[in-house]
Amino acid sequence: MQELAGKTNIHAGVLALSRSDRWGVIGVWTWNVDMEAMGRYMTEEMAGKDELMEYVMAAEPGHFYNAALYLGPSVENSRYGHVYNNWIEPMGFRDVAIAAVPSGHTNTVIGLYRREEQGEFSHGELQQLDRLVPHVARALRLHGELVQQQGKLGDLQGWLSLIKVPVLLFDENFQCREQNAAARAMFDSLDGMWLRDGFIEFNDSAVTSQVHYQILRTVKAALGQLDSPLTSLSLQLNEGTFNLFFMPVEDAGDSAITSAGALVFIHPQSQIIDFDFTPLQAAFGLTEAELAVSTRLAQGLSLSEIAAQQDKSRETVRSQLKSIFAKTGATSQAELVVTLLTHPLVIGAV
Repeated sequence: MQELAGKTNIHAGVLALSRSDRWGVIGVWTWNVDMEAMGRYMTEEMAGKDELMEYVMAAEPGHFYNAALYLGPSVENSRYGHVYNNWIEPMGFRDVAIAAVPSGHTNTVIGLYRREEQGEFSHGELQQLDRLVPHVARALRLHGELVQQQGKLGDLQGWLSLIKVPVLLFDENFQCREQNAAARAMFDSLDGMWLRDGFIEFNDSAVTSQVHYQILRTVKAALGQLDSPLTSLSLQLNEGTFNLFFMPVEDAGDSAITSAGALVFIHPQSQIIDFDFTPLQAAFGLTEAELAVSTRLAQGLSLSEIAAQQDKSRETVRSQLKSIFAKTGATSQAELVVTLLTHPLVIGAV
């Protein structure tokens, strides 16, 4: 993208993946685009209101289209105006050229953005950009093949099988590479959450966008492209409340092929799992009270629920949590839970 910018006068670029049957972002590679703005586009369902994207997906693939030429002069007054006013204009972009790239069971689009001083794309420039599409398609295909051939993340399969809670491993193509037995059992029992073509989906498209965005951020963090700590989401589905924890995974080797991914731990709050973190008490120097708080956090309880269960004030439990953070090196509840679930002493006990 950076080399392309020097030749075609663009300021930013995006490669976005969507489902083959309807538009909805499931994975993104970005250059010079603010990730928080991209997050709003994904999670606030702006993609579903993007009139230019609808035009591109319905038109002949392999050709670039832009807002100025194909949506008419009153872009801001169309349905696309919502996307323009809430995402494109705040980023300082004047125009965007988008093309659909043939890519198997998913749709891939490439978006090229210009700032105000760079002007709008002309029809001739769009025709020149069309020549990029076959090369982008080939690069995506090769990238997918290389990621699949990189087997080091696959070594986690045996390790994942020892984790009691459902765990999914997503590769840098944002697709699920591995899942443990607990995850398979969970998907078999639920109607509102499933895997399709390697992508996790929910009945609620807004929830799907939220989860895909967190996977995106986690993969980018694993690649060293984003400073993102361990994060968590609490989702309310028809089957109950689910806590999701996202952990970056990177290849520790010196392979010429960068291999990275995201581990996603999914914990149904209704499923009380009897975690045995006793081996960690001596390892981290935890008190009995701190061990109890750690165990209940891993079971999905909030600080208020732990306080009520133990007949303590929330501030007392919060103070114990701060002590646990200091002893374990965790900086957030999400990081603490993942540290506990994946510690070698706990895995060894299992």
